[in-house]
Amino acid sequence: VHIPCNTVMKDLLKGFGCTNPVEKKNKCFEVTTTGNGKWYKGLEVNGSDKEMMKKTIKDVGWDMTRTGHGRDKPVVCLWFCKD
Repeated sequence: VHIPCNTVMKDLLKGFGCTNPVEKKNKCFEVTTTGNGKWYKGLEVNGSDKEMMKKTIKDVGWDMTRTGHGRDKPVVCLWFCKD
């Protein structure tokens, strides 16, 4: 999915179904494959973090520089959960 870089974290979580009334349970994890079926957990976004909810995806570095080509940064893969 391609998402505009001016999308704030609060809208990102809501848009992907993180709608638990207990804000702390609404989470998004950045994950990156390290090969051989293993994954690395990067940034974790928690719905109760009021400052993080105001940031855009560009503010956290999830922008067009994440191409995965050659020596570029890996593509952003996200895992969402609400419980």
